[in-house]
Amino acid sequence: MMLRALTVVEPESRPEPGGTAGEPVARHVRGTVVLSADEPFLRGHYPGLPVVPGFGLVQYVHELAAAAAVPCPGLAELTRARFLSPVRPGEEVAVDARIQRDHDGVRVSARVSADDRPAAEIALFYPREVL
Repeated sequence: MMLRALTVVEPESRPEPGGTAGEPVARHVRGTVVLSADEPFLRGHYPGLPVVPGFGLVQYVHELAAAAAVPCPGLAELTRARFLSPVRPGEEVAVDARIQRDHDGVRVSARVSADDRPAAEIALFYPREVL
């Protein structure tokens, strides 16, 4: 279930509290993946009409945050999950995310699309104490 491509899209620059001017504290990243119908986690979800489970879309957002250098992205709090349309095998899943460092941790806000169709809105929070 790994993302196959990662692109960092123009990091925003502004000083972090206590940081230095111009240090990127927010960045936009994009990752994509195309699933085959043979993925083990699709078996039984649903026979004859496979659908990528919501946990899979949340996992893609988590993997994108890890690939974009969120330090030790272990435990995350799922702060928002809104599923807008089903994602099926063979569709290109794109995750566009904004990663924001704050005083209390890292926030990831993502929009997930499937073949350019909105599929989900997902937000994760990585508290500073577990980073």
